[in-house]
Amino acid sequence: MSQSDYINELHEAEIEQGISKIRTLALEFSSTLEHLPKLKKDVDVMLKPQKGINYDVLAAHLEQQLEKATNLLASLDLLPSQLRFAKEIEEFSSRLQNAMTIRAIDHWYGEFNKKCDDATVRIENEKKDGEQTTEREKHDKEEAAKKTEQRNTPVYIDNKLGLMWVKNGNLVGRIRDREYVIKCVSQLEIGGYKDWRLPTKTECQAFLLEIGNDFESRYKWLKLNGFYNIQCDLNDFYHTNTGERFWGSDYYYFMNFNTSKIKSTYEIFAYILPVRVI
Repeated sequence: MSQSDYINELHEAEIEQGISKIRTLALEFSSTLEHLPKLKKDVDVMLKPQKGINYDVLAAHLEQQLEKATNLLASLDLLPSQLRFAKEIEEFSSRLQNAMTIRAIDHWYGEFNKKCDDATVRIENEKKDGEQTTEREKHDKEEAAKKTEQRNTPVYIDNKLGLMWVKNGNLVGRIRDREYVIKCVSQLEIGGYKDWRLPTKTECQAFLLEIGNDFESRYKWLKLNGFYNIQCDLNDFYHTNTGERFWGSDYYYFMNFNTSKIKSTYEIFAYILPVRVI
């Protein structure tokens, strides 16, 4: 191969390389134009700061550039090789500037797609969170309804102690005689139940611990849970069914809501707050 032939082959290779770049550029224009209609609203927002430029103007410009690139490729294929190189260099330098715009839009389109994907994931997560929130709200409403229903009933269900308490703290006034106290409780029919009894010393202690550490908190708890007529002075006591014999005398334990203490003493005038096992 002569030196002249070798130079011509190099010349032809450079021309083909330049034309290949234009073909790639034309594909970029074509790809962008395919994406663009989906982004009309967003493109308008992106171009809003630039006066006189909107989606329609940009689309028309891209179509014109694509048409020029396509025509250029067609014309280059028809030109003699000696002319193709000079023509290709001139047109390609112009196309490179426009390629920057195309690549920027493609990059922005990729970012837009990523944001769409992120938004989809976020919406799905919010939907799941909403479903969980709905379940929590449903549970909270059910619990609130149970509490409301319980406040409106004559008894309080104590699931911790497994007891049902009468809410009225002054059913028959203050009674001293032990036998009469037991008789009164045995004749009660409250909430559809007849198996009422006096609470034990241990049950009273557990109940006082459950409802509060001081008088104010105990009083609020009783009121919140629908108890009424509860006698809370220092000298107001409630009967328990627990007693003991000491030095030949009967002693009984009494509950006091004011001091939260269980007092052991002789028979005294006291109120009744019956319970039953649930």
